[in-house]
Amino acid sequence: MDAICTAALAKSQEQEANFRALVAELPDDALNWRPGPETNSLAVLVAHTWGSAQEHTARASGREIKRDRDAEFRVVLNEEECIALLDAACSRVAQFVAAIAPTTYGESHVDQDGNSYTVADSLIHALEHTQEHRG
Repeated sequence: MDAICTAALAKSQEQEANFRALVAELPDDALNWRPGPETNSLAVLVAHTWGSAQEHTARASGREIKRDRDAEFRVVLNEEECIALLDAACSRVAQFVAAIAPTTYGESHVDQDGNSYTVADSLIHALEHTQEHRG
């Protein structure tokens, strides 16, 4: 990996550690509590954030993955399930980042909705979006 992907992976792993700390030892009702209508629980934020991170890093590596974004907003998870989700998602993110060729940063990819993104855009968006939901 080049220096950019190495830095991106380090930032992603830092974000992962922050999410793990958030869900550690929380009771199910706290993980799934919604502060009001039209808001998301912590479990939903874990599912959505890391679903998105996988999608955007996959795209950056030249792959498209299937993702049910709507289902991410309906999850009800316990701590063990949140940790398992993080384990799987973060492992995939690391694999996708490691597969990015530095010579492709300027190349464009078109997603399933017809939107065009460069490899660099997708990698940066994955990090920005994860940080946005972590706060």
